[in-house]
Amino acid sequence: MKTPTIPIASERRTQQYRFHARGFEFGLMIFLLAASAAYGQTFEVLHNFTGGSDGAAPYAGLIDVHGRLYGTTSLGGITALCPGVNSHGCGTVFELTPPAAAGGAWTETVIYRFQGGDDGAVPQEAVTADSAGNLYGTTSAGGLASCPAGCGTVFELQPPAAPGAAWTKTLLYSFRGVPSGNGNGDLATPTGLVVKDGNLFGSAYGGGYCETDETGTYCYGGIYRLSPPSTAGAPWTEHILYRFQPPDWGYGTPVFDQAGNLYTSAGWGQFGFGMIFTLHPPVTDGAPWTGSVVYSFQGGGGSRDDGAFPCDGLVFDDSGRLYGATLGGGLNQPGFGTVFQLRPPDSSGPWTESVLYAFAGGSDGDSPSYGPIIDSAGNLYGTTSQGGDGLGNVFELSAQGQETSLHAFTRSDGIEPSGLLRDKSGNLYGTTQAGGNANFGTVFKLTP
Repeated sequence: MKTPTIPIASERRTQQYRFHARGFEFGLMIFLLAASAAYGQTFEVLHNFTGGSDGAAPYAGLIDVHGRLYGTTSLGGITALCPGVNSHGCGTVFELTPPAAAGGAWTETVIYRFQGGDDGAVPQEAVTADSAGNLYGTTSAGGLASCPAGCGTVFELQPPAAPGAAWTKTLLYSFRGVPSGNGNGDLATPTGLVVKDGNLFGSAYGGGYCETDETGTYCYGGIYRLSPPSTAGAPWTEHILYRFQPPDWGYGTPVFDQAGNLYTSAGWGQFGFGMIFTLHPPVTDGAPWTGSVVYSFQGGGGSRDDGAFPCDGLVFDDSGRLYGATLGGGLNQPGFGTVFQLRPPDSSGPWTESVLYAFAGGSDGDSPSYGPIIDSAGNLYGTTSQGGDGLGNVFELSAQGQETSLHAFTRSDGIEPSGLLRDKSGNLYGTTQAGGNANFGTVFKLTP
């Protein structure tokens, strides 16, 4: 089965989940406010996005750097047209500072507004940080115009030396795509990043191996590494570690195990319901990385339904077990998604997959679109994009398999939550893609 290239970055979710008949459609709709529903936890909206210069539609989760929260909005920032992309702005990177005294308000500051074109546009993923507090991220559009909306970029934001001064933005790489539409080339439309040993690792669901026929152009993406220069100010170097071959395609943010092997969610697989994919680093410098399939989801209903279409966001526990979520599938038909565990083999052989929880599509949640996070006791925390009261929820899955809905979203506090962040005190933080006072999304805090 061929995988069509979708050139407009804001249609990313449609491409990512095109095999499951639940295509994602983003729109800025106006909703009526509704009463809040909670389940005994403390829930607080830390910020309501207002659109325009403030930003709008935070698709991704948050990171914590020295007690401050950082994230991205895919739209807003500049109030003019985003060149060649949309009419709602090119997106932002923002900072949320906690109050000086308990009970005070958090302060939101936009630390960068993307300009489109060569500068980049539409950041749809979370930023990541190095030990010095520099932020790194991607834009899914903008950059070089060899793709219809730009092929996307990788950027760095350096914090100011003095409080209140401007952050310094540096363009680290502009993807080139495959202008010919055929053969092996550069990647396009990058997803999330991870920092390892001073390098940046990421995946892209455009470019890579492409083919064009009478029905269109089809590209399958890949996995790459960006290496810093040996001298300050010189360009970063891109190394394509793997190009997916049809019908498989890549989209997940990488995660590493303790041995340095890279893992990511990917599309298709043996049964057409997605897979978990790994890349093994070479033994000798300069040799190619080696790719293999960790697990192919079977979906399909019945007793074999182990989930379908793994979400972005994987996490390891201290024992090397891998956890994630699937958007669909599960024993509760027609399939409302699952939380799964992959256990590595003792010596050799296949990994073992277990469905830890299958969503029922009601108050417990429906259709997780990001993988869960884990605490030291083995409890998992995640979100679903639907279910709860119909607009998504935050859930906890205990180490014993007991699922609890911690918060069901109403239109007034958000719609469609993204991935979660957990602090040392056990508080959960996240974003919602829409809803809130102005329907441009929110940042929230939940104390279980």
